[in-house]
Amino acid sequence: MSTGLECLVVEREKDQWFYILEQYGSPKGCWDWLDYAEAFGPFASKETALKHLFDHHANPGGHSVIRKDHFDALPTGGKEKMNDLMDHPVECRKGVGKYGIFLA
Repeated sequence: MSTGLECLVVEREKDQWFYILEQYGSPKGCWDWLDYAEAFGPFASKETALKHLFDHHANPGGHSVIRKDHFDALPTGGKEKMNDLMDHPVECRKGVGKYGIFLA
């Protein structure tokens, strides 16, 4: 079973990966889910980012991957939101976080 949360795995720079996860309790059907998201990272590889995601959060039900060349080509608005999230990543720790329960 999955949470149905939106999830992006982003290569911001070479060997610098983040995942951006929609917050638990965000309004479903909102105009832009990035307004209700948190970033985690940086990680050295996509695989390390995904391992962290699966070790610390309930299954979001899938994810999309944006590699550096595609990230660089994104329109300004969405890219600015993602950069802002990745400039302020969330520290994952045991227990209840600001927007949900961290599994480990």
